[in-house]
Amino acid sequence: LGAGRGTTSMYLASRGCDVTMLDLSAAGFRVAEENFRREGLPAPKLVQADARATGLAAASYDCVFHIGLLEHFEAPHPLLVEAVRLLKPGGLQFAVIMPERSPRIRFLTLGLLRPWALGRALLPETVRRRVRPQLVRAPRAALPMLRTGYTRTDYLAMLAGLAVEDVCCLPYKPYHPVYKSDAREAAITLPLYRLHRGVKKLLAREPLLGTAARLASCDLLLFRKAGEKA
Repeated sequence: LGAGRGTTSMYLASRGCDVTMLDLSAAGFRVAEENFRREGLPAPKLVQADARATGLAAASYDCVFHIGLLEHFEAPHPLLVEAVRLLKPGGLQFAVIMPERSPRIRFLTLGLLRPWALGRALLPETVRRRVRPQLVRAPRAALPMLRTGYTRTDYLAMLAGLAVEDVCCLPYKPYHPVYKSDAREAAITLPLYRLHRGVKKLLAREPLLGTAARLASCDLLLFRKAGEKA
C-alpha cells in the first residue's frame, strides 16, 4: 500500500508487486494512471480515502510505504495507528519524513565538490549582488517543501504501545545535488557518492567521522507489525 503518486509505486509494480495506491484527491489518480501507462506497467488498485481511516481490510498488506506524507498532518499518530492495523503480522512500514533542516547541511558537500559555490553561499545576498551581479538570477517559481518540527524521538514515542517491533528512525538521504549540470552530476557527483557508500559498506561504519548522519535531509521511519508471518 502506497500513499501518493511517486515513482516508488512504479518501481514496485515493475518487479511484480501487487500495488494499491491511496490518495485523498482523485486528481492524483489521473497523474498516477498516466505515469503507469507511459511506462507500460499494469494499473495499480486506486483507493480514494483518508490515510488516517482508509476503510481497507485489516492485516491485508505486506508493506505500507509513503514518502513525504506524515509532515502534512499536525497529528501524525493516527496515520501510524492505521498503518499498523493494515499490516499483516511481520509486515513492514517504510516512511520517509521531511524534518526541519538548515540549508547549511549542504555546505560540507559544496565545500568538497564545488567550493566556489560555497564561497558565494556564505556571502550576504547584498554582497553577492555587488560582486557578481550578472550571476544573480530571479528565482524560479517552485512550491516550498513542507517540513515538520517532529523529531526522530517524537516519532518513536508515537509508536509506544502499538503492536510493533524492530522500530527505528534513521537519518536518510545524506547525498545532495551539487552541480546545475546533469552531465557533471553524472560524471563527478554520483561516482563519488557511490565510492563513499562502498567505503561505508567495506568499513561497516561512516568514514567521515559520522558527518553523513548530520547531513541527512530526511528521516526514515521503519517498523514491523508484531507477530509471526502467516
